[in-house]
Amino acid sequence: MELNYDVLIHVFDSLEETEFYPTLFACSLVNRVFNDAASRLLYRKVVLEPEPTNVLRLGRRDQQLNGLFTSARLPHNRQHVLDVRIAGFLEDRPPPMNRFPQTLSEALREWTNLRSFALTPYRYPQELILTTFETLPQCLSLRDLTVNASCCSEEAVPLLVRICSLENLTIESPGRAILNLMPEWLNRLSSTLTGFHLKDNCGSVTPGVLRSFIPFGSRIRTFALGLSYSLTHQDVFDFLPHLPNLQKLDIQYYQQLRKLSTKPPLPNLQSLTIRHTHITETPDAAYLIKFVHHLSRSSPLEELYLIADSYEIRGPCVSFDGLVKHLIARHAATLRVLYMPTAYLSLAITQELCTRCPQMEELAIACHDHILVQYSPIMYHIQEPYLVCIGY
Repeated sequence: MELNYDVLIHVFDSLEETEFYPTLFACSLVNRVFNDAASRLLYRKVVLEPEPTNVLRLGRRDQQLNGLFTSARLPHNRQHVLDVRIAGFLEDRPPPMNRFPQTLSEALREWTNLRSFALTPYRYPQELILTTFETLPQCLSLRDLTVNASCCSEEAVPLLVRICSLENLTIESPGRAILNLMPEWLNRLSSTLTGFHLKDNCGSVTPGVLRSFIPFGSRIRTFALGLSYSLTHQDVFDFLPHLPNLQKLDIQYYQQLRKLSTKPPLPNLQSLTIRHTHITETPDAAYLIKFVHHLSRSSPLEELYLIADSYEIRGPCVSFDGLVKHLIARHAATLRVLYMPTAYLSLAITQELCTRCPQMEELAIACHDHILVQYSPIMYHIQEPYLVCIGY
């Protein structure tokens, strides 16, 4: 029986990430139908991310390209390219010795179906940033854009804010140059933008900067905010109600002793991700739990992720039973995912969680390996239980 193209696309799309490219390559050699289906997925995402090297190659002037980037420019593969990511340590020699800025510009024009583009290099020629930003407004299908601090110089920002029709915008470690023009850019994107993410080092984001975003927050459904010691929790809580359609929030937490006076009404919030330093003391856990209480109290929460900055755990983990009691009381009918692999839960509260939350699909917690057998019977209906075994 010969499989048709539509069936093969679904089969290939279900491959695990570890076997994705080797399997697709092998399938592309079977026949024309297999090749067409495999090519659509092989070239869907193009990544160029050179590793750092201590070897000085005086003979190399141009950027060394990988086979995927080069093949994706062939006429019969261009239509498949949807996502391009340029990162890592690029050759930083300027043109004309380094032709990569012009090469990337030409490739972006050729990839007419490009929807997502990320430019986050650590080493690069400045001409690459400027040439790329001059080209991106011509990419009419572009909807998702990710840039980092390398792309936010005084020279590059005026070109960057000319890009329109974006649905998702991510800026890693935004500086003053881009934040000063952000209200102008958000105004241009106000009719299309639904995802706005400021990640990593957000020290330049002040209360005044947050307030400047307020007029453009009505359409935002996903928002992320990295670490900023310029902001208190209250500053963030005062801003969030101005995102009335917010469904997904990703925020960096750091402990503050000042008492919170308000609980932001977030009636549409479904997914909450909180990033934090690894917690080793019960009082510190209590502050984080209270922070979650305030953020999620009025929300139909379905997913909660507590992401610690380190998973190299040794010794006992702090109990988060108090947090789960809140989740059971407020979100038992909606909670599907609880991911906190560095948090300990007692057997009793875990059993209550699994019993009282019928929608639970995924659970990640920390436990000692010798009591794994005790957890198994109470998680029989959870699709993806995830227990992190901590030896001490």
